[in-house]
Amino acid sequence: CSTNQPQGSILPKTNRVRLHVYDLVSRETRLDLWGCHFPLGQCFNAVNSSLHSMGTGAYHVGVEINGVEYAYGANSTKGLTGIFTCMPKSSPGYQFRTTIDFGERSNLSHDVMNGFPRHVGGREVVRAMASQYMGTDYDLLRKNCCTFAHEACVRLGIEEDDIPSWFHNLAATGAMTQD
Repeated sequence: CSTNQPQGSILPKTNRVRLHVYDLVSRETRLDLWGCHFPLGQCFNAVNSSLHSMGTGAYHVGVEINGVEYAYGANSTKGLTGIFTCMPKSSPGYQFRTTIDFGERSNLSHDVMNGFPRHVGGREVVRAMASQYMGTDYDLLRKNCCTFAHEACVRLGIEEDDIPSWFHNLAATGAMTQD
């Protein structure tokens, strides 16, 4: 049976999946107001820590798949995906908070081309999502890094009930309120 992989290429039968959650503002961020250096990052992170203890908060989230972190953000270039990569736990401009480790997940998928099950790598999953997550489509409440990470986890075989809601429920509540 054909695996649609180049000769000698072996695709792992699982994907290692982790979510990296960040506060939206770096702890070192300061705002200069009328000659005062206001510690915006420290204040934001204190408020977010309080929200976190109540099961919510405002976060940036990236999904690490097999050692590469993928995230979604806005850009103004028509036709350019908003998905980008970075080193795990190092998304630029954000303050790392925590990791949710889903461990090794099977990536067996039904291949519509030949009818046989085949292994799907995490990079292939993200590549398929790239055209659905254009940078110009970014919406703070409805289509953001949290919704991208959630959908990537589902596509990687993580059950909905296993994905915590605290990292994306504030934006969802905002969208419902706006509607």
